[in-house]
Amino acid sequence: MSDISLYRRFEDIAEPQWSELLAHSADATVFQHYAWVRAWWNSFRQPEWQLHLLCAREGDRLMGLAPLYSRPGRFGGRELRQLGEGHSDYLLFPIRRGAEATATQLLSALAVVIDEGCNALLNDVLEGSVLHKALQQQMQRSTTPEQLSLHCVHRTPCPQFALAGNADAVQAATRKQSLRRHQRSLATVGPITIEHHSTATAILPLLPQLFALHIDRWNGTATPSQFDHLAERRFYEDLVRTLPSGTVWLTTLHAGRELAALHLGLLSNRDFIWYKPAFEKALQRHGPGEVLLQALLQHVHAQGIQTFDFARGDDAYKQRFATRTAWTSSYEWISERWAQRGWQRLRLAVRKLRALRRKQ
Repeated sequence: MSDISLYRRFEDIAEPQWSELLAHSADATVFQHYAWVRAWWNSFRQPEWQLHLLCAREGDRLMGLAPLYSRPGRFGGRELRQLGEGHSDYLLFPIRRGAEATATQLLSALAVVIDEGCNALLNDVLEGSVLHKALQQQMQRSTTPEQLSLHCVHRTPCPQFALAGNADAVQAATRKQSLRRHQRSLATVGPITIEHHSTATAILPLLPQLFALHIDRWNGTATPSQFDHLAERRFYEDLVRTLPSGTVWLTTLHAGRELAALHLGLLSNRDFIWYKPAFEKALQRHGPGEVLLQALLQHVHAQGIQTFDFARGDDAYKQRFATRTAWTSSYEWISERWAQRGWQRLRLAVRKLRALRRKQ
């Protein structure tokens, strides 16, 4: 059994210990990296938020970690949430291989906080991860029709293209008629030039162009660009500066002198994550986004990457290339106190009503 401790500062956990745990975790991703989580916290934290880092240790060795924070709840009290939510496609608790029971220990410690009246929202938990399995077991133990303290709110598809040992499929995908048509169309603007960058020195000067194209693309729509906000721009800059070299890849696509598209992607273990694309709106009819995607597929495959991961969302263009689909689940864990159960049942009823409307 591990000893469970609660920390309120990043400085209370040595970064090398955090990184060593990730290196020996079966399912940790780039989104659990110390630099990612800390950059998110530094960029978006609010005065009323508080770090809630649950650690499981055996002696000096870190066995598991629940990187959480608490904030005022929507219906009073406080809520526990995962660090990185909203910007991280896959969230989980890093657990050391061979110590899977540690996830149950961390959930038991979390249950104590919840029993005291603090609710929890665990969003985008990677299905198949140690945390996901522990949550499913927790639901089987504690949830009955009358006691719905822990439940799954929704699931999200994450399309993926398996590259390893799949050279024929990669070649077929990159030779799709639509891609070739867009490449010919974009070439009428000027010769196509593609460059891949993987160092902070090369990427940082290009980030303002990524921000500008993204802002212009979504200006005037129902979903304005996230980069209208200074905190978002600082988050990306911090990631580029602090993540290990080679983790962030920025690809640029020029048609003649025109910057047609950019993409900021992430290397997570041996997977490449399609993360933030942007393209020149004036060139949209030439399909610069698809030309960029074609170039990235070829480049990533040539680098020996195992998976091209389109991450959250089942957009049509993702499904055109995907060979399989991963899933994430989001959970709500409500205190069993009477007042909290009342709000819970109301929210469950609202969600069921929305689900019925979507099916109509």
